[in-house]
This record gives sequence, C-alpha cells and structure tokens, in this order.
Amino acid sequence: PVDDPRIRFHVWYEPIMALGGDFYRIFPVDEHRYGIFLLDIAGHGLGAAMYMNTVANAFEDMRKYLGRAGRFMRHFNGALYGRLGDNFLTAFYGIINLKKKRIEYANAGHTRSLLFSLSIGKSRVRFLKPNGKVLGIFKKVEYPDVEVPLSDDSRLIAFTDGISETFNEVGELFSERRLVECCRQGRSLTQEALALQVEKDLKNFSGSLRQEDDRTMLQADIFLRSSR
Repeated sequence: PVDDPRIRFHVWYEPIMALGGDFYRIFPVDEHRYGIFLLDIAGHGLGAAMYMNTVANAFEDMRKYLGRAGRFMRHFNGALYGRLGDNFLTAFYGIINLKKKRIEYANAGHTRSLLFSLSIGKSRVRFLKPNGKVLGIFKKVEYPDVEVPLSDDSRLIAFTDGISETFNEVGELFSERRLVECCRQGRSLTQEALALQVEKDLKNFSGSLRQEDDRTMLQADIFLRSSR
C-alpha cells in the first residue's frame, strides 16, 4: 500500500537463491488497519524453498481470519500441520490500527520485532516478543493477541534471523543487539537509507564469508499526527 499518508512501508529482501525460504505480505485489513506478515521456513536453500507453495496457498486460504492476529496464527498453524515433513516455520503477524493507535500482534517463535519512536529525544526500543510455539509441528496451539499502544510517530521493524545470525570470520554472530543499535542510530534516516545501512553493516561484519541464509527486513513508518 502506497497511497495512505498515515503509513509507509519498505521491504529489503535478499535471498541466497532464486527460491527463498522467507515469505512476507503487507496488505490493508480495512480502512484503518494494515497487516504486516513475515515468515521464515527453518533451514535455508532448496530444502526450505520447496515448501513455499504450501505456505503461500495456506496463507491465501486463511485470509478470512486476518482481522485478528492470534486467531489467524492459530488457523494458519492448523492449515500447515502435517504438511511440512520435519520442517517448521516461525512467523510474526502484526496489525497496525491507525484509528485506535495500537499494534495487535502474534509471534510464533519468530525473532523479536522492534518498535522505535521517531520523535526526537526518544530512543527507547520496544520488543514484540514471541508468544506462541513455532508453526507446523503441533496440531493445536493458541496465540494470544498482544496489544501495544502507539503514542508517537513510530517505526516498526520485523526481520528474519538471516540478519541477526550472520557470522563473521571468527565465528561471532552479528546478533540482534547490533541490529538494534544500527536501527536506533538510523531512526532519522529514510527507510531506504536504513536498509542500505543494515546491508552495509552486515557486509562489513561478515567480511569474505558467503551469505548463508535469506535476509528480509520489513519496515512500517506510522505517522500518528496524520491519523488524527
């Protein structure tokens, strides 16, 4: 969605093959709500990518549940159960409600999404943590809806572990901590510039090592002053 002045999205996606194991969707739920969905198939390369059609079809079949994050995740898990072999998925689904000024989310064993205030002088980051098990392994799993209030213009960042679990030449992880610090320092940057900075930092950190996993970072800038 690009025609709503209250919100702006950006995607950085860098798979290691033509077929990737990361899956994302950004879409309007209704007039005042937008959904941001990010999923990561365990493993990488062809083994992960071969399940992508199953994932995409299950997502389309579950669209009628997209109005509630926890309910969607529960039905989505049920649709995937028994269809992924020994594989499993992690996923984050956040619903940004511009009218009620809040984010409702469910996190199925995925990396913690990051929520920053874009207001000058406010550098605190809020973590949108996992609140349910991974997808596709357990037949019935409940995912509570978690609500996070929004009081300032904000930037939501969801990412896959192909970013935080990048290694350098001495075996260290790039880590969530380094990503958080990069995003914190880049709050004044445009979404495009921040994505380029993250990419640059990853390349500087990993040196000559080859990329080992798909990388996806979704950004949503939320402008509350425009939604009044």
